[in-house]
Amino acid sequence: MNLSGFTVISKGEKEIESSPGMPYPAIYSLSVINDQRQNQLSIAKDGELVSNIRDYIAKSRTILAKIDNKIQQVLAKSNRLIIWGTGQLVMKLLAETSLVKADIVAFVDNNPINHGRILKDTPIISPEEIGNLPHPILVTTLLHQKEIAEQIKFLGLSNPVIYLDK
Repeated sequence: MNLSGFTVISKGEKEIESSPGMPYPAIYSLSVINDQRQNQLSIAKDGELVSNIRDYIAKSRTILAKIDNKIQQVLAKSNRLIIWGTGQLVMKLLAETSLVKADIVAFVDNNPINHGRILKDTPIISPEEIGNLPHPILVTTLLHQKEIAEQIKFLGLSNPVIYLDK
């Protein structure tokens, strides 16, 4: 920031807990532009940005392909599934993977604001409402798998549980 004509007022590093036991590293800076540089400020082109974005996209496609392969294996055994999660990842999976072919019996979500809503013509229920539904549960989160596994165990559910990355 100093090299670009700013005065750093505050900076630091911290960890944000994205979920219990899941630290996410972060850095921060609060800066103001120097008066003498305000009219001279020029932004240098980042020569690596395009390449880095392309690498990120390629890695994301590889991960999504592995997840789709996992979903295909699951669907080969049972087309009827309970989907645990209604967030961004499940939306992407429904749009871009074989999950669109599944016979989804119910979506499960811990957020009460979603309970009673409909997603893809299927109800969103609370974990406690799974009850006697015998179908496999596909957990559609990578960040909160551990907590959901513990919750499934706590609820005494005997459903087969499938994780996207295992």
